[in-house]
Amino acid sequence: MDSTNQHQCVISIGSNTADAVCRVMEALYSLSSLSETSAVVSSNYYTTPSYNGNGNDYTNMVVSLSVDMDYETFGGYTKELEIEAGRTPEMKGSGVVPLDVDIVVWDGDIIRTDDFSRIHFTIGYKAICS
Repeated sequence: MDSTNQHQCVISIGSNTADAVCRVMEALYSLSSLSETSAVVSSNYYTTPSYNGNGNDYTNMVVSLSVDMDYETFGGYTKELEIEAGRTPEMKGSGVVPLDVDIVVWDGDIIRTDDFSRIHFTIGYKAICS
């Protein structure tokens, strides 16, 4: 990895399926493979209710890592993880989310302001920042 092209990001990972812990941990493993081990910090996984009240409780985790991809490329990678986990656009409306991977902070800038203030993110974010 070329450290001159490194970008620091904070990712929210969640799932609300029966195997949610496994899905979240698999996403952590995939994301970690993109970064130097020493550059990956994650919260423990934890459960929160669905913020919109649609569907089961979510298992969540927040991960901070450095990647050597630009924002668009990395965003495409996170969406591929969701698709590989079986997520389709129709699923969110049904309340079933096999995997949700969102870039919330990119190089210190809050990209997803709504997520940044929601409990499913703030619990993990506080854990990795303390």
